[in-house]
Amino acid sequence: MKRFKYWFASTIFILLLSTSVYADSINTLQKQILAEAICVALNPSANWTFAVARNCELSSPPCEQVCAGLSEEQAGNLKCFNSLHIYGNSPFHNFNDFNQLGLKVFKYNSCSGGACGPNYCCCSGWGVKNLEKNNPSTMK
Repeated sequence: MKRFKYWFASTIFILLLSTSVYADSINTLQKQILAEAICVALNPSANWTFAVARNCELSSPPCEQVCAGLSEEQAGNLKCFNSLHIYGNSPFHNFNDFNQLGLKVFKYNSCSGGACGPNYCCCSGWGVKNLEKNNPSTMK
């Protein structure tokens, strides 16, 4: 499972880079794809994982509340396990730019950050039925 997570995150990251080589910054869809890949790789459990975009305002609730307020048919009620801030910087302009900074991401290792801290929440859930039925590693 760990090997799959790294493969998945690497594949998504390469796809993300290949679509933004000539762009000045990454767009919302690219940020969502990157956030999903990071959240899947960071999730310590084998369960459903979601990257939820969070509004970056002073009055925005922390990721703990954002995830707790969401549910999904298979995953059930969600819980936060981490949060991220993905920046829209332009890391390079072509594949020949070596030894340059890449995309900037801050990992909070927390779900309690508020205001304009995290702009993505990493949420997960086991599901509303028994764990055996919702665990993808046991599905056939």
